Amino acid sequence: MQPNLSYIKQLADGSITFEQKMIGILKCEFPIEKVQYENAIENKDFHQAAELVHKIKHKLGMLSMEKAYEKAISFEEALKIANASDHDDFLTILDIVENYISNL
Repeated sequence: MQPNLSYIKQLADGSITFEQKMIGILKCEFPIEKVQYENAIENKDFHQAAELVHKIKHKLGMLSMEKAYEKAISFEEALKIANASDHDDFLTILDIVENYISNL
């Protein structure tokens, strides 16, 4: 479950400008959404956490993390019924992504 830029490169179709814009969006939005997610979980605001997982899952897809994307889908649904039991697994995914994008 290692992130990569293959999907972004495919979308960019050779446009370095597009690639850089997408990477810029990831680098700007992801850290904020991760903190907001952690705060929502800490405050037991499962509705807000589900909304953030919904946003984050698309970034997982952009980073070609299909399995993580699928896990995010099921976790989002679980959060809608106040079930945060997969929080630790999801946090591990977020940490992997955070480390990856910080080195881009």
